[in-house]
Amino acid sequence: MLEAGFQNEDRATRWYAFSAISNLNRRETFDLVLRGLAHADYGIRHSAVYAIKSLARNADLLDRAIEGLKEMFRKERQSWDNRLAAAWALADLGVPINPLVFIHALKNDGVDHRVCALALEKLKPKEAVEILLDAFELADTWNAWEFCGALQAITGQDLGRHPAPWREWFEANRASLPAQWT
Repeated sequence: MLEAGFQNEDRATRWYAFSAISNLNRRETFDLVLRGLAHADYGIRHSAVYAIKSLARNADLLDRAIEGLKEMFRKERQSWDNRLAAAWALADLGVPINPLVFIHALKNDGVDHRVCALALEKLKPKEAVEILLDAFELADTWNAWEFCGALQAITGQDLGRHPAPWREWFEANRASLPAQWT
């Protein structure tokens, strides 16, 4: 029934059906969810990234999940958020991803910076501390947690969810850090 909804003419019906399928997190849905990575609808592609990342925890699905995410990352041209989500999912699954993808995205106001922070938290490039801190200082309270987590993972410090202590730490430790990406 959900698969039939995914084929429906109505965009909202397709999206809700696909969301229900992907939220089942059942290996039987893997092929359908994998097809979602190439779907014409932005929202379905976005949901598919997170569902594939979750389903990739099944060892026998990991290689196919990685290949699907790599293909999406290479081909996605319509949505930078979807491309970043695919890159973050790949990084989270242990696939080497150039962290500069996320650094460049942090400079763009039109994308979800939380995904960048989550990816940099996983990749831990010490060269990203200042640009993360710059974004953290502009973030709203909702998004602050991801920046705090990324800075904590990269620096080993736990300075809370406000950027001021992080800025103080950075300025005091700037000389011991590698040259920062700008």
